[in-house]
Amino acid sequence: MRLDIVGCAGSYPAPGSACSSYLVRSGQTSILFDAGNGSLTNLYPVIDPAGLDAIIISHGHVDHFADVVGMYHYLKYANPPIHPIPVFSTGDALKTLARLITPRGIDPGVFSINTVNPGDHIAVGSLNLQFFRASHPVPTLVTRVSDGSSSLCYGADGDYSEGLAAASDHVDLLLGESTWVERDQSFPKGLHLDAKSLATFAKSAGVKTLAITHIAYPGDKGKILRIVRENFTGVSQLAEIGTTFQI
Repeated sequence: MRLDIVGCAGSYPAPGSACSSYLVRSGQTSILFDAGNGSLTNLYPVIDPAGLDAIIISHGHVDHFADVVGMYHYLKYANPPIHPIPVFSTGDALKTLARLITPRGIDPGVFSINTVNPGDHIAVGSLNLQFFRASHPVPTLVTRVSDGSSSLCYGADGDYSEGLAAASDHVDLLLGESTWVERDQSFPKGLHLDAKSLATFAKSAGVKTLAITHIAYPGDKGKILRIVRENFTGVSQLAEIGTTFQI
């Protein structure tokens, strides 16, 4: 598998950085995980959206799906896909997406809309996906992806949860969030991870490589990386736009 970082800013765009969006490819299969604010600009040079085999929206926060709206209009009016692109997400997120795209209803020739829930399994081309529940204020999907020889977990947003633990168990790569540098007493539980909690969790899960993403500007990325490396013995790297991970 190959992971391309298309967007990585946490909660809102940062200078020079679009919000969460990640392209996973294996063989002839290409799946986009999330398409946050500004990420479509970065996607075009990597793959034409019409060539996607599926889009996974982890949850209904705009920093994870805003650019799916623009992508729909590009596909409908500028470059229609040969086949409808399946879009998978929670029911709540899909309802919000439909309202934003058009009051007349989504063209089924552009997007095929599919609701998935924690515990569901799907196959898209050569990739197998399993969904888990995240600890976040809105219904959020953690996804484990496998091509039969390697595995990846996209943790999306959220605090530690049993779902995140199960999805990350001994994966080759965890794409994990560290919205916060350090956890302040005022930060609520069940919302996000900080650098130390992400690193400690990744170590306990037996993760081989940790890609750190969703850092909220102006968080100190260098400090986050130092904290992670002090508490995680595997390979760790910041997920930055244009970065590619071979899994």
